[in-house]
Order: sequence, then C-alpha cells, then structure tokens
Amino acid sequence: MTNVAVIYYSSTGNAHALAQAVAEGARQSGAEVRLRRVAELAPAEAIDANPAWRAHADSTAHVPVASREDHRSAIVVAPGYTDDAVSAAGGNPYGTAHPSGAGLPGERTLQAARDQGRRLARIAALLASTSVAAGGSVGR
Repeated sequence: MTNVAVIYYSSTGNAHALAQAVAEGARQSGAEVRLRRVAELAPAEAIDANPAWRAHADSTAHVPVASREDHRSAIVVAPGYTDDAVSAAGGNPYGTAHPSGAGLPGERTLQAARDQGRRLARIAALLASTSVAAGGSVGR
C-alpha cells in the first residue's frame, strides 16, 4: 500500500478543507493517508483576536501535528496542465488553489483537490512499485 501524508497549515479553515479533499482523493485511490497539520506558532493572543481563527484552532486540535515520521519520502505531484478540473476551479499548473478571502472552498474546488489527491496516490504507487522492483523503497 502507498503511504501519503497531506500536511497543511490553515488559520481559519480554507486550507484545511482543501487538505481534507486531497486526503479523501488519495484514499479513494487506495493510499494509506495521514492528514497532519503544521504546528501553530502564533501566540494565543493573536488567535483569540480573530474569532474564526480561534474556532478553527479549537475544532482541529484533534488533528495530529506533522512530525519527521510524516516526511520519510516525499514527492510533489503537481497536476500541470493534465487536469482541466483544476484550472476550471481556479487552480493553476501547480495545484488546486482558493483565495482565502472567499470563505470556505466550494464543491468545484474541493472536487479538484480530490482529483489532485487521486493523481498523487497513483503517481506515488507507480513510483513505489518501480522502486521496489529495483530493490529500493519509496513511500512504503
């Protein structure tokens, strides 16, 4: 089974929603997925000054913080120009994108993120099977 770590930072939930969609897409392709957040470095006073930030921090406190065990092997799999769904949802060749001032991403954007997660899992599985056949280890 291919392992995928989706590691994100989100203050008010937009990037968290995209990360969840990428993780969902990777799971749909059969990957074992770890959803991890980056540790918050902002002081509590700054977080408390923004009610949306505080609400999101509290609602995602259960999501584990990324550690070294989550960065074992890494590849970046951008969609390039291969997936029209990404550009149709406002993304670009580097991946799904969403402006933070627009509120939570809509279904079109989340679907593009799921598609990106599926592509990531497929590419990782291909690389892992090629590496294992050659006697190495990638993402396993």
